[in-house]
Amino acid sequence: MAEVARRQSIPGSYFIQHYEDWSAPKEFIDATWKLPLKKIVIAPWLRDHMVSLGESCDLIPNGIDSEEFPPGPGTVERTVDVCAMISDVPWKRADLVVQVLNGLAAKDPEFRAVTFGTCERPALLNSQVEHLQNPSKDQIRNSYQSARIYLCASDAEGWHLPPAEAMSSGCAVVSTDIGGVRAYADGTALFSPVGDGGALMSSIERLLDDPALCASLAAKGMAAMRENTPVKAASKFQGAVLRSF
Repeated sequence: MAEVARRQSIPGSYFIQHYEDWSAPKEFIDATWKLPLKKIVIAPWLRDHMVSLGESCDLIPNGIDSEEFPPGPGTVERTVDVCAMISDVPWKRADLVVQVLNGLAAKDPEFRAVTFGTCERPALLNSQVEHLQNPSKDQIRNSYQSARIYLCASDAEGWHLPPAEAMSSGCAVVSTDIGGVRAYADGTALFSPVGDGGALMSSIERLLDDPALCASLAAKGMAAMRENTPVKAASKFQGAVLRSF
């Protein structure tokens, strides 16, 4: 892209949504970030890495559509304790999601959870947990709106959409401490060390045992998602690209 822009004597833009070091060596990824292009990143942790390379960029977070992900009932009225996404992408840690949900189900026969994703139901997932394979948008939306808590167990994310969608829908969020969730949920979610299933489980239990805290975090998260609409994000993106010309 940089070469095409140079040959045509036009500016080019590089939209960066993750640090994709699973696809190429870090040295190669960093070299692409130094190309003579206008860089746009979606999360503060990506901006920080860009700055560490001596490069500048525009930070434009994603916007969540509150009409597509409207709030459900208050957390105390919800019938499902936890919802989570299941993925076969290794760093999204389906194994850790299963570990946490199974641990909670083993402690409480009334525990209810729902998982969703394109992959099949994990073989070891407790029968108290419902799994939706290839769910429709309505099923995903209903999962968010019926759950008190959204669980993210990922090792890394660029700017992770499902917890943000869940926040917009009125869930409290429990997550591993990764930049792709801190980007928008700092101060509105409970964070645990990456890979620590026990800490994630404790955070969920804390919210289930403290309905007022759960409701407070859910309300703060929902308000935060209303601050950055898709229209605002699109306008900022357009402005950043046009400044290149």
